[in-house]
Amino acid sequence: MAQFEHTEELVVGLYDRGELGYVNSKDDFIELKSHRMSPNYFNGRNVLSISSKLDMPRVQQRRIARLTVEAYVFGIDQAKNFSNMDHIINLPQAVNPIIGAIALLHGDSLLYLRTPEDGKGYGKHKPIEGQFEEGDIVLGIDNVISDGKTKREVTEPIEGSGLVLPEFVVLVDREEGGEAALNAAGYDLTSVIGMGAATRILLDAGRIKPEQAEWSFAYIEQYQAKV
Repeated sequence: MAQFEHTEELVVGLYDRGELGYVNSKDDFIELKSHRMSPNYFNGRNVLSISSKLDMPRVQQRRIARLTVEAYVFGIDQAKNFSNMDHIINLPQAVNPIIGAIALLHGDSLLYLRTPEDGKGYGKHKPIEGQFEEGDIVLGIDNVISDGKTKREVTEPIEGSGLVLPEFVVLVDREEGGEAALNAAGYDLTSVIGMGAATRILLDAGRIKPEQAEWSFAYIEQYQAKV
């Protein structure tokens, strides 16, 4: 797969922006949804939020926001099923704040997968918002993949609505076996940035310490082959 032209600038910018981070000690490892204890994290929810209270200048914040959207667009262009795609669809909730910007920049039709609202007493409770027909092909868009379980959780409401979901596109692959898990279930995955490559970029840029990189590489080695 080709590489996003501004990968290094984006990775460093996401780190400086606080959306991509690494722990400072083994005692600070972060528990993920999978219950694995991780030495790093990626959020991505806040890139479109610009504030003068951040250390990063506002003009640079806007630059990183733009590059993030462009990186998703690049990933969609690289998707194996791009040529047959009818829509993109969000995977709640982390990508929700940015999915509209991605669709607008790329000129895509956007379907919106709603977050489950148990007990809501009003509205039509449509699981998917948008104009589509049975058999339409969608690409699922998310911020990150770890072990792949979250992706498989959303296939039921999407496919149950008559849509065809052959592939997921993510910005960051944590390289924890998620791609292998999806492939085994019959789905493709396209990612823009691998956590290993991101770690090397940040180490070379002097943003993280050698021990932080070592913890991250060891974590990837521990989980990447597991399904």
